Amino acid sequence: MKTQRTTLGKGFALTVLGTLLACACSQQPSTSEAPTMIEDPREKTRLQIVQARQMGLRKAPPQIDLLLEWFRTPAPSSYKMGFGFAAPLSYHRHAAAMTALGRLADARTLSELEAQKSRLWRSAHFRANYARIHAELLYPAPRNAQQWREKIDAYLQAAELTQEQLAEYFRSQPVPEIVDYGDPQPVEIIAVRVLVEMAGEAYANGVREAFEVLRWVDYERDPVSALRAGLAKTPAPQRVAWLIGQIMSREVVRFSDHYLVQALADCGAEAVPAILEAMARLKQREEVRYAPVKMLLEALSVIEYAEGRPSLKRLAADSNAFIAETAQYLLRYALMFRASDW
Repeated sequence: MKTQRTTLGKGFALTVLGTLLACACSQQPSTSEAPTMIEDPREKTRLQIVQARQMGLRKAPPQIDLLLEWFRTPAPSSYKMGFGFAAPLSYHRHAAAMTALGRLADARTLSELEAQKSRLWRSAHFRANYARIHAELLYPAPRNAQQWREKIDAYLQAAELTQEQLAEYFRSQPVPEIVDYGDPQPVEIIAVRVLVEMAGEAYANGVREAFEVLRWVDYERDPVSALRAGLAKTPAPQRVAWLIGQIMSREVVRFSDHYLVQALADCGAEAVPAILEAMARLKQREEVRYAPVKMLLEALSVIEYAEGRPSLKRLAADSNAFIAETAQYLLRYALMFRASDW
């Protein structure tokens, strides 16, 4: 395949972040500045991760060659960074690109992925999303529970997994602890996450039994799958409030909570008033708790990155020292996304 290359600059970052969509929340694209070259290779990689997420979530006309290049070529080396799990940026970019390719399910990618299969089969994100492409091409929009079951069977066959394997893994392994330990997840967990995401799409398309059909595996033991299912079952107008309610209940921040922050950030500008209102409620408490403040401000930083993070700048001068210090820290750190494979 011929590789298509683009120049990444600040204007590109603003455009990508301003138009990112997910979880059926409406969002208006933001205006961007004139492009300036970004020299830091790690920042370029983070921008590529954002663009890969946008392609998969919006399902807009994709640049397939770019996604294929990003999943197969090394990114600049780096220490482990926590974006849903702890791994070098090169693996986060691989995970983001493969997740997008799975969502897009473009038949043109199969020959390239087949050529890489023997080399990358041990990658959970490759294996789970390679199988998703096969299943999506066979059953792009199941119309009833039987077609959804057939799609699950096609997925498991392509992934070389069985219902028994996944059910036993979730029954016998300490899944919540494995997720929050922070290492990249095994294929059993990533495969179930993909199944739950496809169940959410089937549910939204009228297959109301979609999640019941998956009851052969206790997917709710994975906090990320439970979050995905909860969002799918929550009407779109209520999702911002539901996500903020989840965040306000947190006592500590775990790796799985990165996905909760990302889900709220993906709701875009419409979430900002609710986040600020939640911050005001937190300040009224006798003790301002670390976890919800950090998570809400992280979501705010991602949402408003394209506009220069005006709300975060105001909070950096807040009368509450902890809120101000957290906002100041986030202003120094270019947080463009919170979970690379959400």
